Amino acid sequence: MPRAKIEKTAKTCNLLTPLEIKNTKLPEGKAETALNDGGGLYLIITENRKRWRYRYGLNGKMFKQWLGEYPKVTLAQARKLRNDSLSKGKEGKKGKDPRIEKQVAKIAAQYSIANTFAAYTEKYVLKS
Repeated sequence: MPRAKIEKTAKTCNLLTPLEIKNTKLPEGKAETALNDGGGLYLIITENRKRWRYRYGLNGKMFKQWLGEYPKVTLAQARKLRNDSLSKGKEGKKGKDPRIEKQVAKIAAQYSIANTFAAYTEKYVLKS
């Protein structure tokens, strides 16, 4: 099956098509296989699911980040997430680690919810 190739600087990106992703099955006798979309984006296929993983380098180390499960996260969304992570990694001199940024956002959201609940309790429950 031929793959569409789009040259982007020195690396090849956007190798996969939505139809190819939809029709790909796990080869017999394998526990896991990966389809490369280029630019560090892979579709990891196991027996019961397909998930997007982004592999990137930062400060001389290699990292992996899960981006979501297919079809909940489409090919276009996975590419956008990869590109967003890539641009975050290039900001500043050393760059920002997308994994840390995601953790910080999650903690900030939990803290925000906790503060809202505390404010609600103080205002309505304790004053009653």
